[in-house]
Amino acid sequence: MKKHLSLLYILLVSAGAARAQDITGDWMGTIHAGQVELRLALHIKTNGTAYTGTLDSIDQGANGILLSDIAFKDSKLTFQVPAVMGSYEGTLKGDVITGKWTQGQSLDLEFRRNAPGAKPVQRKPGKPSDIDGAWLGKLDESFGGLRLQAYRSPR
Repeated sequence: MKKHLSLLYILLVSAGAARAQDITGDWMGTIHAGQVELRLALHIKTNGTAYTGTLDSIDQGANGILLSDIAFKDSKLTFQVPAVMGSYEGTLKGDVITGKWTQGQSLDLEFRRNAPGAKPVQRKPGKPSDIDGAWLGKLDESFGGLRLQAYRSPR
């Protein structure tokens, strides 16, 4: 009987450790850079041998930014984000990855596992600015009189 209980205990502890080491799924985090807060959604998948993933910058409306060089070993997660010349290095403990986002400077970034069935986070609109709207212009003749049009919408 003791032998069976010991085996059951080992199996339960092993199952918990395996779950703690699973990084696949959806994770939410927020970068705090001075007065600016940017919510990020991290999406990681695996085919059994390699990881793939994307990053959404919710407040900037940038979704599906591809990750590269995703590595996960000994509770350490690292990945690159070539499109924005950024990188992340963190440590998984339970349902939290604590680490550093580096993109020119290094900032603390903690990701928390998204609860199953949780509603996706909606992008919150930004404050209107005095430069919102359409702007027209024309370069001088040395540029061939090229006409320019720019549009800025509130975020």
